[in-house]
Amino acid sequence: MKINKRLAESVARLQQRLSGLFRQQDVGIDEPPLRSELFTADQMEQHGKRLASSHSLALGRPPDLLLARLAKNEAVLIDVCQLLTAAVAATQRISPAAEWLLDNFYLIEEQ
Repeated sequence: MKINKRLAESVARLQQRLSGLFRQQDVGIDEPPLRSELFTADQMEQHGKRLASSHSLALGRPPDLLLARLAKNEAVLIDVCQLLTAAVAATQRISPAAEWLLDNFYLIEEQ
């Protein structure tokens, strides 16, 4: 039972992190969906030029926030896989998605 509780807590943390990625406030609510307007090749070129001219170069290197986020996600996945492995070792049933994660996690680890 201790494994199930830890697994449930880890899954809840993972769900909480993932739900934070898709909050409505993070998405431009006032912006129309991307599919609402298709550009021709000429329009795309003009749009690209306008977009490029609106950017400015910054001196120095910006903080690399992506790598920290990826490291946190990796830590959560490793924790979940360890808990799932312990659950399997204790002959507890796991979901098909959990089986898939265990079957394919080595692909993530080796990169």
